Amino acid sequence: MELAILVAAGFWAALLWNVVRIPTGSGRFSHVTEEQFLSAIPEANPEIALKVRSIVSEQLDVPLDEIHPDSHFIDDLKCD
Repeated sequence: MELAILVAAGFWAALLWNVVRIPTGSGRFSHVTEEQFLSAIPEANPEIALKVRSIVSEQLDVPLDEIHPDSHFIDDLKCD
């Protein structure tokens, strides 16, 4: 199970790093619920997607509702 989470984390890191961002009108992302997060990535395993989101939130000290499937690590989550 841990290996699957690590593989998924690598996949999500690559996805979050390269995906096109769609900002809200203010140029920032709006807060997103767990349901909205999962509906944006219907092909993902919900358990793994939420676990990776949680890990990113904890490691980067970013509120969970500010992490989107289309967030960039550097530009949006200030990770560099």
